[in-house]
Amino acid sequence: MGAPGTELVAIEQFRNLPREWLAASAVVDFVLMFGCGKRAVRIRLADTAGIEHLSSWCDESHLDFASDSEGFCCVSTEPMAARRILELDRSTRPHEIDLGHALGYPSCCCDRIAMFGESRIDVYAQEVAQWSFIGCYRRISPCGYSSGTALISHLPCSPDCQESLVIANGARRFVMANASEPLLSTLANSALVRDEC
Repeated sequence: MGAPGTELVAIEQFRNLPREWLAASAVVDFVLMFGCGKRAVRIRLADTAGIEHLSSWCDESHLDFASDSEGFCCVSTEPMAARRILELDRSTRPHEIDLGHALGYPSCCCDRIAMFGESRIDVYAQEVAQWSFIGCYRRISPCGYSSGTALISHLPCSPDCQESLVIANGARRFVMANASEPLLSTLANSALVRDEC
């Protein structure tokens, strides 16, 4: 299956997302999938109807889909990967690096999370929220993720992580090229996208 083919196909798939069932943060994840080639997205949906709509959208978009009994869903551009990612996420052994790689996060950021451990990820997120991101590196701040105004969906390893900046710049280009799309209006109007370095 691979990453969605042409940009035209990608924006059409993005446009047809069942938005009414998704949290604002999911828009960031799908921007990264369609704009940056992120291999998989893992989100949680509280409503069974939302899971069914997302599953149908995946079928129409030729994307792999899996969900579990807790409402966690995985969408992947790679065949048969979604179920494996959800199983990996439920593993009782340390899996921060493997899960991070499966979700397309930079290796350096996966390594940093592994140092903290999954049980302390919220503590690390609070630490990251206090960092000063300077210049173009403001784009790698994950602080707007829950409101759908971030350009990355992972916690960076440092306030000047180059690999995270590459991802953020790719997401920014996708958003700028498709700023008229209603799903992108909040992100397209955010300072992260509008401001030049």
